[in-house]
Amino acid sequence: MTLKRLALIFIASTSVIGCATSTTQKAKTAPSVEIDTNGLPAQNLSNGSCGLFFWSMTTPKHFVFFQKEGADKAKLFFDGRTQDLSARQVTTGLEDNSGINLSYIGPFTEEITVKGIYGETLEGGRRISEAAILIGKDDGWQEIVPVSGLYACR
Repeated sequence: MTLKRLALIFIASTSVIGCATSTTQKAKTAPSVEIDTNGLPAQNLSNGSCGLFFWSMTTPKHFVFFQKEGADKAKLFFDGRTQDLSARQVTTGLEDNSGINLSYIGPFTEEITVKGIYGETLEGGRRISEAAILIGKDDGWQEIVPVSGLYACR
């Protein structure tokens, strides 16, 4: 074999080896995002009105409670369904207190209590901390749902 022929064989074999051992980059995929559709739908406040908004402390968070201030009805998302609640007291002047402690009657439970302490003041409202929704059961027990909340005005 001639030197040229050996050089061609060497070049050809290294280029094949180079092709066989070249690294290919895998396409990067976006991290999976858990999208949750459980909970109440978005709620709107008309200009000049205020309301209470609560989210569960679970991951992902669920929008679980809403009431317009002064309304005698509220909405609660619990056990995979939306419940219309009837307020047991007047719900005006909520911002005048250090917190909330409101009672409701629902169609699927005996009594529901929403509690929380007003915290940080925000533009157009206040955070509600140390909050929970207490749901009375037919057997006399209560289910406690820790929540985070917001009293907001538009």
